[in-house]
Amino acid sequence: MLEGSHGDADQRALRPGDLRRATVVAYYRERPPLVTDLVESVQSEVADALGPAFRPRPLGDVHATVIGLENRIPGSAVDLQGLALCLRRAWERPWEIRFGGFAPGDRSRSSRGASLYERTLGWGGRQLVLIGWPVDGAQSGNPRPDLAELRREAETFGFRHRYHVTSEDSDHDLHMVLGEIVGEVPVAALDDVATAVRARLSRAPTVVPLSLDDVSLAVYESTTLPGSTTQRLPLETLMAGRDSAC
Repeated sequence: MLEGSHGDADQRALRPGDLRRATVVAYYRERPPLVTDLVESVQSEVADALGPAFRPRPLGDVHATVIGLENRIPGSAVDLQGLALCLRRAWERPWEIRFGGFAPGDRSRSSRGASLYERTLGWGGRQLVLIGWPVDGAQSGNPRPDLAELRREAETFGFRHRYHVTSEDSDHDLHMVLGEIVGEVPVAALDDVATAVRARLSRAPTVVPLSLDDVSLAVYESTTLPGSTTQRLPLETLMAGRDSAC
């Protein structure tokens, strides 16, 4: 059994085909208060600027993706117990996740070719995306490769992170979709509001804990993970998983 309680997580075994529509997530339904405060403050600021053209995600649906289990490595066997133990080892000690606090001119570290300041908040198509990174624990901590390494290690168990297309890729982003554009908004207006919120977030970092208790398995019908159609399962469910679940 994996240690840690999962609050309102459902208790059931994996069913045939479940892992074709499953993802390991963090901060789903339950999260530290600092994460809730951060999400709500960003959603509120963007909603004030864009009005009804911006639809915030319901707070209970907001989540951070650790690794999707939908992408398999062709020809590789899937090892659910191995993956579960890998996740437990990763969080033997809680991580610290840093959102914001990166100076506009700091290009000493990057994410997908952009500075961390630029990547902290932005639009991915019509979605508003907030990104944080594991850090060394200091208030102004430096990003660590823990998440990228975890995603790479998952390949050992048959699962490939969607942004690890080549052996050179290293995705250490912990991203959360906070809402969508549902009306017509000029691109310049979207850029302006993202720039303003990004500047506010850069003034001071928000560093929040991420422990094993914050991580769960979501089996979904919609990738937005609405609570009405998504089952949140404890990670220990993977330990009892069978090949048919894949």
